[in-house]
Amino acid sequence: MSSTLPSYLTTSPPPISPPTTVRLQALYASTSSQRQSNPTGYSANVSWWSGLIEELLRAGYLGEDHLVLKVDEGLLSKLEWNGGKPRGIGGFVVCLFDV
Repeated sequence: MSSTLPSYLTTSPPPISPPTTVRLQALYASTSSQRQSNPTGYSANVSWWSGLIEELLRAGYLGEDHLVLKVDEGLLSKLEWNGGKPRGIGGFVVCLFDV
């Protein structure tokens, strides 16, 4: 696996198929404006993050409790990539509960 991937995607096998570097940059960028300007892209990002978080919880990567997702600095640190944390993760998590 490429060292340009976040650590959680370098496991064997990875929890989900690793995206391209350009896609990762988009996933880690601030996405609040995208929710209105590009709802299709925002929805795709929500799907990617929700699938990833589900698999990371299942694998125990985010902690021992597979039913509780604690959204805090600890989560952001575990998702860190190239020195940056996902800036839109809060919005994605909120979307998971907008059913």
